[in-house]
Amino acid sequence: MPLLDLKSPFLVAHRGFSAQFPENTLASFTAAQEAGAVMLEMDLALSQDRQIVILHDETLERTTNGQGPVKGLAWKELGKLDAGSWFGPQFKGVRLPNLEEVLDQFGGQILLNLEIKTEAFEPNHPQGIVSQLAQTLAKHGLASEVLVSSFCAPALFELSQIPGAPNLALLSESPLDQAQLDWLKRIQAWAWNPDATLVTKAEVNQVKALGYKVITYTANRPKEQARLFKMGIDGIFTDGPVFR
Repeated sequence: MPLLDLKSPFLVAHRGFSAQFPENTLASFTAAQEAGAVMLEMDLALSQDRQIVILHDETLERTTNGQGPVKGLAWKELGKLDAGSWFGPQFKGVRLPNLEEVLDQFGGQILLNLEIKTEAFEPNHPQGIVSQLAQTLAKHGLASEVLVSSFCAPALFELSQIPGAPNLALLSESPLDQAQLDWLKRIQAWAWNPDATLVTKAEVNQVKALGYKVITYTANRPKEQARLFKMGIDGIFTDGPVFR
């Protein structure tokens, strides 16, 4: 389904079914899909040999048995790490995926929200994460089914300049201001993604009046989700267990 056909309101599986499975793994994404999610959210980092790796943190310690920065190891080494045992012994041996694996398994099956991590961005680098992402999506023909988000507006702008770029969303951890509005226009954004604990109805109304979607992060309790949807928010990132 093309992203433009997505109907509001909707829930997004935040790092997959991360309430019950190790985040950002194929197991977590599969579980979210089976639970009825319409969109999977995941984080993009870059390995030493410039492979796009699905990992939230800049370093490996929290969610793998590795150590040090993700960019300090090649994919051959990263792909061997255990990314499941930290969450529970039943997930021992679950591995880090790379973007190619995710697209091979889920491309064309479910919408994807790919977050470029700020620390992974290298402005105008010919082999940087932006160029690697654009090339990978073009190869798979999935740009219309992908939403790329980031707190790093320059990364989104650089991506927006590449022919055939996917839809873009600006993440925000602060109240709406003119700088964010300017970036939304500059990147021709599809959505503004604010912090669910900070966003106000006035901001939602202002952004939606300009033609952008609003997707908030992260709300897991049904009452909180209902409050946000009542404000007119289009989508909510959630860890689960409900994605419908």
